[in-house]
Amino acid sequence: MSKEPDYDKIVNRLKVVFQKNGVKEESGFPFFQKAKPEDLECLLRVYDFFSYWTSVYLNNELNCIKEWVIPEHIIDFYKNYEPCQQPMTEAGISLCNLERIKEENSCSVLLKYKLLIIATSIGGNPVCLDFNQMKNDNPAVIIIDNADIPPFEEIEEYYSEYEDIEEFIHTISTSFTDFLWKYSADEYDDFEDMFLDEDE
Repeated sequence: MSKEPDYDKIVNRLKVVFQKNGVKEESGFPFFQKAKPEDLECLLRVYDFFSYWTSVYLNNELNCIKEWVIPEHIIDFYKNYEPCQQPMTEAGISLCNLERIKEENSCSVLLKYKLLIIATSIGGNPVCLDFNQMKNDNPAVIIIDNADIPPFEEIEEYYSEYEDIEEFIHTISTSFTDFLWKYSADEYDDFEDMFLDEDE
């Protein structure tokens, strides 16, 4: 793909995939919509938003993400094409809308590691933007098995840094844009089969 993501084309490709899979877009129930400005706050002000709403971390425990800024092109995607009423594709995931992004990340320990949940698999495993792996202002897209996510009480002593959980990270794509391009053509097989079954 070109450096400038063609979100119009990506969205249209996904609509074709959904229809081929037997799910038609209905009036009043769009697959994508323009986001409400207030719903974008979780992406525009990551630290301020989640340090207030988190049910996991206390006091200054999220100071490590204070300088975290989501790239503008990702903001643009959610601003103009917020996923909603999303059926699953062959990848076995559904993209989260902004409300779900708030909910998933507010109760997850992964924020500390600059991992932002944007989708979940059939088995409820988080698919995240990984801002530790950046390529041309594009974060990688990863999946992590819920069983490998460290419990909160062990984080400070054993898993305080991203490097401490890196072995559990499975990279799906090295960039968000490339991920959306392949995802919109239904080119991925089931993520759990591809990336997580190898752990068993």
